[in-house]
Amino acid sequence: PYSIAMILSERAQELAGWRIEIIGTDISEMALDRARRGVYSQFEVQRGLPIQLLVRNFKKEDQHWVINQNLRSMVDYRHFNLLGDLSSLGRFDIVFCRNVLIYFDPPTKTKILDGIARSLPGDGMLYLGGAETVLGLTQKLALAPNARGVYTPTS
Repeated sequence: PYSIAMILSERAQELAGWRIEIIGTDISEMALDRARRGVYSQFEVQRGLPIQLLVRNFKKEDQHWVINQNLRSMVDYRHFNLLGDLSSLGRFDIVFCRNVLIYFDPPTKTKILDGIARSLPGDGMLYLGGAETVLGLTQKLALAPNARGVYTPTS
């Protein structure tokens, strides 16, 4: 979620007037607490984060990097089980569910994907991880044209 917040922050002028909400969910309270703190090791921030974004969006404290408060305030972290009713979270234009489905069996994946499909408007998008797909799991989502790992509702 903080990566998304960084990108949106970089585009703030272009997005003026947009209503943007970023919700990060997890079933683990420990993972949520860690995410809320926004404290990362050198190893973690080196994994794909350009140095310009690191310097602009983090503050070095001892051996760790702490994400700036303005970005932390852009993200609302909530305890949530993907097997629950996603409607309690609202409707979403974009859902990132990357590298989560790999931990579930096919019937559970279908339940999760169908729930996500119901939470998207017709022009909404679901982003999955490179090892994940909706193929053979649901008819409610289809691969977006010219976009790897991106799916849109079918109806």
